Amino acid sequence: MSMKEWLKEANPIPYDETEEYKRFNDVFGWIDVSIMIFSPYILLLIYGENIEQVTSYIRDNFSLFQDRVEFLKTYDNYSANSYSATILTSLLFMPIMLTIRVVGYWKTVVAKRRCKGLNSKTPFFLLCFTTLMLWVAEIAFLEVPQNFDPRWPGNTRWFFWPLYPLVGGGAALFINANISSFLVVILKLVFLRRGHYE
Repeated sequence: MSMKEWLKEANPIPYDETEEYKRFNDVFGWIDVSIMIFSPYILLLIYGENIEQVTSYIRDNFSLFQDRVEFLKTYDNYSANSYSATILTSLLFMPIMLTIRVVGYWKTVVAKRRCKGLNSKTPFFLLCFTTLMLWVAEIAFLEVPQNFDPRWPGNTRWFFWPLYPLVGGGAALFINANISSFLVVILKLVFLRRGHYE
């Protein structure tokens, strides 16, 4: 069995679980990616330097993000603002996109009684996926480089404008995918027992 086949079998929420769900993903997937990636850029374009107030608020009220904000402000104020815009849009849109995805799954799979069953590979898949998600979230939103030289940014250049909203939005998408996998597992554990399976 190839890695691709193994992942498809282990994944609790296959992209093409039903034809309707595949069509939903074909449309919603692009909307989700576009909103999560481009909304920080749009926010910065519209509000520009006014995002500074959001940056100060995040620094002063959320100790979790404080070190990253302080680090970015030391080198580049606009990068600190892009970080804040990404945090703000992620917190705003992640719950909305997650809700749409779960409702879409419900309508195109569960309500039609077409759930594919879980298997013994699924817990291992979720463990690996969650470990990777936590690592991505820590790096994308919390990590502060210990040895940084602005003359030689190397791989740390993605911490800064204009790359960071792309990276942060991508990380938010990945986190949402992980959360939706867990929610689907819960749905399947409840509804597979009631005959909602293919």
